[in-house]
Amino acid sequence: MARERMIEKWKYSIFWKRSNQFIESMRENLERKRNMPCVSDAAICTIASVDTLAVYLIGKKSSAQSHQEAAFILKEIKTSDDAERNRIGNLLTDLLEIKAIAQYEDQEPSWSDTEKAARSCEKIFKFVENELRKAGASLE
Repeated sequence: MARERMIEKWKYSIFWKRSNQFIESMRENLERKRNMPCVSDAAICTIASVDTLAVYLIGKKSSAQSHQEAAFILKEIKTSDDAERNRIGNLLTDLLEIKAIAQYEDQEPSWSDTEKAARSCEKIFKFVENELRKAGASLE
């Protein structure tokens, strides 16, 4: 079970702002072909995105040091399309595996893995954005 902490719903905007900042950075790093920071930014963006959705819809987020805990929290959230939520959870897990290799092994992520991480990030971000809009969140 994921370690979690309760967070007031209105604080979702803090995590959404963080998510937006990291997706912008990820896109810039992808454009400049900076593999390592692109993959790192993609991972942080997706975690912040899942945190945003979790705080807004269920009032909690993971407090564990393992980023994989975000995938467990995601499974707890009732969304408009649970099959899509499960697919997004798989993308998140795959992205975090790329990040782990990039940060903890003695190699740069390949361009292919970098692009995969960026695509996954974009899909996760868009899913969260759509779910937040459907739930009535203000995304300004």
